[in-house]
Amino acid sequence: MSRYIGIDLGGTAIKHGVVDQKGTVLTSGSTRTPDRGREGILSCMAEIARRYMDLYPILGIGVGTAGAVDFARGRVLGHSPNIPGWGDTPVRELLLERLDLPVAVDNDANCMALAEMHAGAGRGCRSAFFLTLGTGIGSAVVVDGRLLRGAHSLGGEWGHSTIVHNGRMCACGRRGHLEAYASAPALVRRTLELARQGLPSVYAELSDAAAGALDSEEVFKAAAAGDAAAAQALTETASYLADGIASAVNLLDPERIVLGGGMAVAGSPFVGAVVEEVRTRVHSAVTPYVDLVTAELGNRAGFIGAALLLLDSMAGTAG
Repeated sequence: MSRYIGIDLGGTAIKHGVVDQKGTVLTSGSTRTPDRGREGILSCMAEIARRYMDLYPILGIGVGTAGAVDFARGRVLGHSPNIPGWGDTPVRELLLERLDLPVAVDNDANCMALAEMHAGAGRGCRSAFFLTLGTGIGSAVVVDGRLLRGAHSLGGEWGHSTIVHNGRMCACGRRGHLEAYASAPALVRRTLELARQGLPSVYAELSDAAAGALDSEEVFKAAAAGDAAAAQALTETASYLADGIASAVNLLDPERIVLGGGMAVAGSPFVGAVVEEVRTRVHSAVTPYVDLVTAELGNRAGFIGAALLLLDSMAGTAG
């Protein structure tokens, strides 16, 4: 049986495990992300890998990380906002020096897509469009069974498609991107705006400290309890998200659209509203084929997909 180590690097935790060629998890764990910069993270990853190598014969290691990644070189590109010191890191090269095993590195959304194609909501599909809804909006595209990485490994960044000309500021520094309207922080910000504008809400008199601690899960709960500002913000967010998804569907004609991340898990009525709005926005010829589902693998998808990166690059298939 072929076995691969998958490592999913996040700002607060590193999720990891050993996965076989079918995407089955043999063992897994989670480790707090070190705050010692690049060297601390690499040393932690190497130690995780060595522990698994003592238990199993391992064929390779895959790493998933947020941000832009040059897949061919295994290098993180540019600035990494949630992981200080991680930008412009040649991850593959530095892990090879420590472990002497094949290493592959990719964007975490691509890893999620690989995992769901092999062992989750994308099983049986040859083409699919993936979105992860959280602090940002990650996305990935699979066409004819292959991840669409693009000429510079930067393809699939649909969260940074423009949906409002000169609109809200996105975390990337540009305006009007989907992420500025349909991510978890965007939902929270809009809820607070509407509450302060006078819509009935428990958040109308929220202190700055309490507002800073508010998260999307609480907004979903408030909307379900009848909070007008939260409900309106969710309606607007679903509409913007549907705009973005419909444009991608018109471009790609995927067999399936898969939504993952905390916002997809938190609200099934929200996902249902997105589905209905997507159907009203796509080209009428495409409407009967809209198949939008939620991801199945939860927070394990990142390390499962990372482990499968070696298979993807060697076998030339994502499904």
